[in-house]
Amino acid sequence: MFRFLFFVLIFWVNFKAFAQENPVQFTETTVSITCQDYNLHGTLTIPTQKTKKMKVALFIAGSGPTDRNGNNTAGLNSNAYQLFCRAMAEKGIATLRYDKLGSGESKPANLKELVEKRDFENEVADAVAWIEYLQKDKRFAEISLIAHSQGTLVGILASQRTGKTITKLVSLAGLGRRGSETLKEQLGAQPTFVSEAANPLIDSLANGYKVKNVPQYLEVLFKPSMQPYLISWFKYDPADELAKLQIPALIVQGTNDIQIKVEDAKYLASKSKNATVVIIEKMNHLLKIVEGDRSENLASYNKPDLPIVPELIEKVSAFLLKKK
Repeated sequence: MFRFLFFVLIFWVNFKAFAQENPVQFTETTVSITCQDYNLHGTLTIPTQKTKKMKVALFIAGSGPTDRNGNNTAGLNSNAYQLFCRAMAEKGIATLRYDKLGSGESKPANLKELVEKRDFENEVADAVAWIEYLQKDKRFAEISLIAHSQGTLVGILASQRTGKTITKLVSLAGLGRRGSETLKEQLGAQPTFVSEAANPLIDSLANGYKVKNVPQYLEVLFKPSMQPYLISWFKYDPADELAKLQIPALIVQGTNDIQIKVEDAKYLASKSKNATVVIIEKMNHLLKIVEGDRSENLASYNKPDLPIVPELIEKVSAFLLKKK
């Protein structure tokens, strides 16, 4: 009996020591909003050590039906957004990340109908709705935006449309040039016949004209329901739009990103008086360190246990916590 109590005591002492060394530094709650004519769902991550003037950042995902954790059904399983937002909480910064329409819990009954009439402006409206949701929460004194990949342009436009609500903007592997130019470059890595067929279609859409007679192997990109979205996206130059903002912007780019180049980050910041560029060696598009070649890089897209780059967390948190 005494031996049993001794082991229980030892276990309790060790458990308390572990808990003190590894405290849970955040709480997470599920939240939802009604946006336009559908509901969107997300996760609010709050630091355990709250302050009277807590800073919060809305995290805006990249392209496609990407969920709040940075995953989608197209073969992406990285948990990049979840890992990033939890790391921000450990630095004392609250975050709100959400399932884009068509992903996670944001799948209304009329999803097919919504997607078929959806364009890029709808994604901006979704972000604006989440910003307005955060404005109503009295716990938060400042609202910033953290946006990934294509989400950077969404964040820039949402910031423009919410007046002086947004105090800072962080772009993570953000598109620096027009979507039409980026898409051409990405398709240029495919066999020559692909880009030769795709480029005239992209040019037509960039000029505001829908296209017909799309080759079967390109239908997934240029199907009729996608064309209004592409037309509305292609019309924006992210660097021009960023230059319209008067708030500080941090542009972060990795050298091992096979989707967006360092040159994109530099161009994105080139027209703004308030933008700072940070380059992180060996960081890939999903904000993780990759040492090897393209095949290893792609393999990392399905390794959710790979940690977020510590330097990234340090740079972003320092930027957000710095007084204006």
